[in-house]
Amino acid sequence: GGEFRTDPDGSLAKLASLGFKGVEFAGYPPGRDAKAVRKMLDDNGLKAVGTHIGLNTMQGDALKATVEFNQIIGNTRLGVSFTVADAQDHPQLVTQTR
Repeated sequence: GGEFRTDPDGSLAKLASLGFKGVEFAGYPPGRDAKAVRKMLDDNGLKAVGTHIGLNTMQGDALKATVEFNQIIGNTRLGVSFTVADAQDHPQLVTQTR
């Protein structure tokens, strides 16, 4: 986590040097748009193979932005972390995403 936030380019280069071919994100580099993230992946011969997102990014206008961002970086898999407590605190979210 910390190294990726402070040195995303170096972190991806290190992963590529270790033989990794794909990256699953749990957050994106601060201040980088989707095209910049895609360039970082391409420059290191890496593919986006998934990302962890919040349920809030799957609703309304945020859903469109989430899909567009992930299409640009070449990612086709979104993982939503959602707990029973989340469902109890925000029952409308469960209903809206069914």
